[in-house]
Amino acid sequence: MPRLIVSTVGTSLLSNVARGKGTETEPLLRDTANLKDNEIKEEQKGVILQLAQEASKKLESSSPPEARRLSAELTGIWEYYGLNTSREGRAQDIHYLISTDTFQGSLASELLKKYLRDQGFTVLDVFTPTGLSTADTQTFSKGIKQIV
Repeated sequence: MPRLIVSTVGTSLLSNVARGKGTETEPLLRDTANLKDNEIKEEQKGVILQLAQEASKKLESSSPPEARRLSAELTGIWEYYGLNTSREGRAQDIHYLISTDTFQGSLASELLKKYLRDQGFTVLDVFTPTGLSTADTQTFSKGIKQIV
């Protein structure tokens, strides 16, 4: 019987790829984590896009155990299915990814969506509630209300 799987998406994929890249990259991700596309400087956006490109390449060449180390979201999904589940078993379930309404959240969600589809998962869509971010409690609460 098909199942509906809903996964929240954070920025662990980008953060894990950034780890060890230098003293400026990790703070840049932290400082821009709750910013929308139009709120980030072009220079910052370039660094984040470069990390996203690197993350995409790493995912493409990763085995499931390696992918789990790159992303908290993939850790949860692969743990649920087990590493030896057939593609047919994965394809029958329907996945939705819930993303924050931020530049980094959108990038991470699209990368994970592509990876999951490449692995035989059925990912219907990425749902991004307007304003959902962890910038403050009020903003987060408004975004959660849209999910509910």
